[in-house]
Amino acid sequence: MPEALIARPDRDFIRRVKAAGGESVQKCYQCATCSVVCDLSPVDCPFPRKEMIWTQWGMGDKLMTDPDVWLCHQCNDCSVNCPRNAKPSEVLAAIRTVAFGHFAFPGFMGRLLANPWGLIPLLLLPIILIGAVIWQETGGNLAPLFHASVVDFNLFIPHGVSDMMFIIGNIIIFTFAAVGLFRFWRGMHNSWGVQPKRGFISALISIVLEILRHNRFGKCTAGRYRQTAHLLVLFGFIGAAIATAGALVEMIVLHEFLGLEGHYPPFPLYHPIKIFGNLGGFAILVGLAIMIVQRLTNREKVGVVGYSNWLFIWMVGLVTLSGLLCQFMRIAVVPEAAYPLYFLHLVTVFFLLWYAPYSQFGHMFYRTLAMIFARSVGREARELKNNNY
Repeated sequence: MPEALIARPDRDFIRRVKAAGGESVQKCYQCATCSVVCDLSPVDCPFPRKEMIWTQWGMGDKLMTDPDVWLCHQCNDCSVNCPRNAKPSEVLAAIRTVAFGHFAFPGFMGRLLANPWGLIPLLLLPIILIGAVIWQETGGNLAPLFHASVVDFNLFIPHGVSDMMFIIGNIIIFTFAAVGLFRFWRGMHNSWGVQPKRGFISALISIVLEILRHNRFGKCTAGRYRQTAHLLVLFGFIGAAIATAGALVEMIVLHEFLGLEGHYPPFPLYHPIKIFGNLGGFAILVGLAIMIVQRLTNREKVGVVGYSNWLFIWMVGLVTLSGLLCQFMRIAVVPEAAYPLYFLHLVTVFFLLWYAPYSQFGHMFYRTLAMIFARSVGREARELKNNNY
């Protein structure tokens, strides 16, 4: 006989989901249209029908450890076809936003990133920290930089100093992120109570290959544009990451340790590091432009986009655009624009990376982990069930 499910409504959870963009959940009357039209939903215990009623019942603890919340790619097929306009994709997106705060360590960081009032203190931290370093390095006198015949960002803030801030900050932040991810992984295992049919590494490899193809987005109808837009942003980030890693290797390994000759920042435009960085930057901007245009002009199919999602989009855009403009202002020798843009670039880079585990960037971690768990226990989407992974 199946185990009885006891519902203990958490009204605060319902309130938080509604505040995060899931207010339409009350319209759901459990017709199951959403689960029928979703090609990503498994045959057994399909989503998002059960997530809708669990949210109505205020079963926050169960939803926080539900991998199906993250298997949803918010393509919006369910919302477009819902006869009650309940918008399940937006409800699941709101649940994911609440989950950041639930698993976040420290917990207040998740709440800061999820609310507009948290933007000011979150921006002040990198502004004050980076500003203090620049003041220390320049002695508070920026005038010589603005009147020089060349633009040298290394005189504004030494590359080694900014690199160390980046490395140390990310070690700390991703250590904190590991705490939340461990809680999530343990919660999924405890909640589902099933034994893995596949090893973690094997499942990880297959999921990474799947993410690189973004083939689940290709199954969407209402939000098919997401596959192209997300692939552009994903590979744009990969290109930028390759450029950053290449710059660190050339500066630290080749120059400092091996003493080899070669280019040193600023790299010429024909340098492979610049090529990867610029191509990656332009790919990100094109991908973001597709997302923004679709969300502003096709709201019926895209759905309402919450604050956290818009914040992430604009921060990624500012990081990319400021980085490209810095380069062009340096080449054109316009210090009055180059140095302020570089300061903006550093602030937004550190905002994006320091707060990654608590922002929409967290999807990369939590969704990947949920997909690995689903793959390991054999929980596959209808359209993927017969594929060999």
